[in-house]
Amino acid sequence: MDVILIILLFLFGMCICVQLLAALYGIIDLRYTLRTAYPNVIRRILVWTLFCMAVVWLLRDDLRPAFVWGLIGYVGFYIFSFWGYQWLFRRNVRLLGIHDPLRKE
Repeated sequence: MDVILIILLFLFGMCICVQLLAALYGIIDLRYTLRTAYPNVIRRILVWTLFCMAVVWLLRDDLRPAFVWGLIGYVGFYIFSFWGYQWLFRRNVRLLGIHDPLRKE
């Protein structure tokens, strides 16, 4: 039963990390109106951060690493997928012979 709980906590950590990253993207998404939207942006960041901290604090010692690894794992997956997409895009542009606007020549 603990194995299922550990797997669910890992997946829950990944889901919460998605929400936390979305809250952090609020800074970029709302930069044009940050003067009026900053209370909502800060509130979202604080709510998801405090929620993560509360879950970590409330979990038993043997279950806590699963949740934390879910958070860390999603950040790693996110960074890897971003770089992988950039590499794949540039590779396909080079193979097709299209001028790459991101490449400095």
